[in-house]
Amino acid sequence: MKERQPYQSQLKLGKLPENVKYGISCVLVGASMLLIYKGLEMYKEHEFNIIKKEFPSYIDDLEEKSVDLEYKPKLQFEKLSIGLGGCASNDSVILNNSNFDILINPNKRVVVKHELAHLYVQKMIEKNNPFWIKYDGEYVSYHENKSMQFKIINEGCAEYLRVKKTYDKPNPEYIGYYLFVKPILDQYGVQEGIKYLVIDPPRENELKRNQIVSYYQRLGLNLSESVEKESWEKALSTRLSK
Repeated sequence: MKERQPYQSQLKLGKLPENVKYGISCVLVGASMLLIYKGLEMYKEHEFNIIKKEFPSYIDDLEEKSVDLEYKPKLQFEKLSIGLGGCASNDSVILNNSNFDILINPNKRVVVKHELAHLYVQKMIEKNNPFWIKYDGEYVSYHENKSMQFKIINEGCAEYLRVKKTYDKPNPEYIGYYLFVKPILDQYGVQEGIKYLVIDPPRENELKRNQIVSYYQRLGLNLSESVEKESWEKALSTRLSK
């Protein structure tokens, strides 16, 4: 007696009509994208819930090292441009609520600490040099100031405050700005250091290669280590020339 062979389907993918194969492919791709999207949604919600709980402690940490804002910053979630992890506006830190932004900026806690520091830095800039802050009704348009000096001080000091408390490494995006302000804030402290930077910002020629240390000397900094000076110049010349 012949052994019975298991049933095998005669329907093979290669013999299907092209439109059917295309439809199956679309369904599989769509299902995969939905799973990825749902996974990003779950991860984002997890991160945001942690940030909501920890946000008051971030504020307390910064108030120990800078000025009293006279208000409690708010935390908001909005759809922003892809690639923009967050921003500081008026009295709020705004995080990008886009699921796909999580792929670009997965560590939202780093983003929120940097943007929160901006509120304190901008308050100190406003106190010492209000001409750098532009007003549009009630909205403070910090980002309208495109000067390199403002960007160095605004971004560098915000990253300095974040790194000082968290002991993280500086973000590569802000490394040049951070290294520029670091020796000044190290020597004079955050409030006095920002006051020095804002009242007597670097001149354009002092941002050029081999001229950066002359600005430190003009502010009376004690830079005795030539290796440190060279490393600052190298990092800053590379970063600030972009």
